[in-house]
Parts: sequence; C-alpha cells; structure tokens
Amino acid sequence: MQDSDIIAKGLEIYKRNKFKYQVVDYLKRSGLDEQQSSERLEQIINLYNQERKKHLKTRNTAIFAGLIVLFLLTIIIFYWVVPHTSMRNTPFFTAVLGAGLLMLILYFMIAFYNSWSEEYLELLLKNNSDISINYSFLFIMILPGLIPYFVLDARYKDEIETQIMSNGIETEAKIVDGWSEVMSRRGSSLERFYISLEFENENEKEIRLNKEVSRKEFDQFYKGKKVRIVYDKNAQQNIEILSNSDNIRKFTNSEERILSPDDLFYLLKVESNDSVLNYLNQTSFGWERRNGKYINDRRFEMIEKSEESIGYVSSQSFKEVQKTYKDLGFELIDEKKYNHPAVAAISKLEVYANDTYIVQIEQKAVTNNEYTTKLMTIVNVLKNEK
Repeated sequence: MQDSDIIAKGLEIYKRNKFKYQVVDYLKRSGLDEQQSSERLEQIINLYNQERKKHLKTRNTAIFAGLIVLFLLTIIIFYWVVPHTSMRNTPFFTAVLGAGLLMLILYFMIAFYNSWSEEYLELLLKNNSDISINYSFLFIMILPGLIPYFVLDARYKDEIETQIMSNGIETEAKIVDGWSEVMSRRGSSLERFYISLEFENENEKEIRLNKEVSRKEFDQFYKGKKVRIVYDKNAQQNIEILSNSDNIRKFTNSEERILSPDDLFYLLKVESNDSVLNYLNQTSFGWERRNGKYINDRRFEMIEKSEESIGYVSSQSFKEVQKTYKDLGFELIDEKKYNHPAVAAISKLEVYANDTYIVQIEQKAVTNNEYTTKLMTIVNVLKNEK
C-alpha cells in the first residue's frame, strides 16, 4: 500500500473518533515501525487540523454573515411589516418579542465575531474544541434591548393612530370604572392609571374595554362621565379619548382654539344654524346646539346669537380679551365700576367700539351643569348703527 493511501486511511480513522491509538494500531498493522508510525501520526493530525481549520473558518464566517442578514431581516419584519398586521394591536408584547429576537441574534453575533481569525482558530485546534456560547450572560442584553423595544413600541402605536385616523368612528362612551396600579422596583415606584369604558359600535354592539390614561385625565374623569372617543372600526380595541387638545387636533378636523374677534364678526353675519355649528366645530371640538344656544360643555363655552348681536362665554381672561380688542383699534367708551372690593375683583364690565362694532366685555362667575363655578369672560358683539 502506498504511503499516501496509508495516510488517507489513517486520516479517515482519526476523523471518526479522534483516538490516536486507533490510528497508531492501524499504522503498525500496515507494516510501519514505531518511528514511522509516530511520523505518520503527526502528519495525519496536521492534515486533520488544516482541514478542520479551513472548515471552521468557512463555517464561522458564513454563520456570522447569516446572523447579520437575520438581524437586518428581523428589523425589516418588525419595523416595516408587522405594523401593517394585526400584531400591532398588542404593541407591548410585539415590541418585547421583536426586541428580544434582535438582542438574541446580536448576542450570537458577538459570540461569533472574529471567530474566523487565525488566533482564534489556533486556540480551538489547540484545545481540540469548538466555539461555545455562554448563555448565563444573556441577561446583559436586557439594557440595550430597551432601545429597540421603545422604538418598536412607538412605531406600533403610531401605526395604530394612523389606522384610527383612516378608519376611525367617533362615538360617545361612558366611564364605568377606574383604578391605578403601582409598579415598584429597586426603591422607586411608578403609578399607572386606567379607566373602563363602555360604548356601542356602528353595529349597535356594546363594547367594553380598558384604556390607560394620564394622571391629569384620571383626575378629571369620574364614574358615569360621558366622553367622546374615536375607535378603529377594523380593530375596535384601539381607541383614543378626545379629552385633550393633541388628540382632538389629531383625530378630528378641529383647530382646538379660542374664538377670535374675527370669528365672532363672521358668525354674526352667518344666518344658517348648521353653518354656525359647523364653523364652531372647526375651531374647537364638542359644540352642540341646545335650547337655541351653541354650547361646548367640554370647554365650558357658549355662543348665543341673534340677527343684531352675538354673545360668547369663554374661559379666556378679562385682560386677554381686553387687550385683543384694544390691539384691533377698539376704544373704551363706557365702564361699570363696583365700590365693594370683593365684587370689583369678580365682576367687571367695559364697553369698546369702533366704526363697525360695539363690544361689551364682562367678567363674572358662571356655574355649569356639573356645578363647577369658574370665572368667565362674556363678550357681546353688536353692529354699530350710528
């Protein structure tokens, strides 16, 4: 048997179990003496190490490249694909899943990084071992994992809002319950607030669900209070409460602002009640026509209109309104002074005029249907018929 055949057969035996004595036994059976067997064994082990080194280098490089592709693919799926599926409707769990997968893949990438270098491969060959991954340190990926979690969570919530804006249906809901939960960790605590809402969908089916709200909203809400909401008709668990200016501007066509003098001058000329109501709801959300008046309970505002005049009750301060009309060139023509200091602090009345309009500005305390008393400014505008 030729020497090359002996070495090839010995290499095959060594690959099978990595037992040197089996190779030596074979070499001796092939007619080689002790020294020749030792020399051939060394050759066989060197050949094996060269092949294994080449295999490990190719394998580890391919695995690392595959992990990079998998990492990028996971980003694409969870950031661009998942938001357009029903998985977005559970943003917390989906974001945790996406962030967890990204961090797991990244952990493997760190383990395989530079595992194709000569120094690393020589160390594996020296110890006759393969790359090993220590999963006991996987917990260190929790902190960096917060970054993709918050990014994905925000992405899903943005898409939920987009879908609500596209497929939203506005309706009235009733608050049936409310509670808070305190989460304590390492000496600090976080309090979260929730309310339970009931409403009827477009098919007159009663829906009940829970919604997390801010502390400010929670303090304003109470059991039995009715609020306006908008929900996604394709995913009715996704709702937004129209209780703050940001949500109102985002999910309605309202500008959510106080009526200006130009608004009042314009509305004074409008004859159609529907046109007045539509205009008011474009400026701020929640106007209704009741008992011949236009009322916005949410903003504590009211409009009363006739052919000759228009009255506007708002929470804007007396000084702000006063300054607004002065800046427009209105001049003070009359005022009522109160002798008692307490009355003078609450009640004020001034009359301004220009060539077109006469404006009466009054400050007084007003109580609404919920028995809440506020200091309001009442503006009455009428045409100057001089």
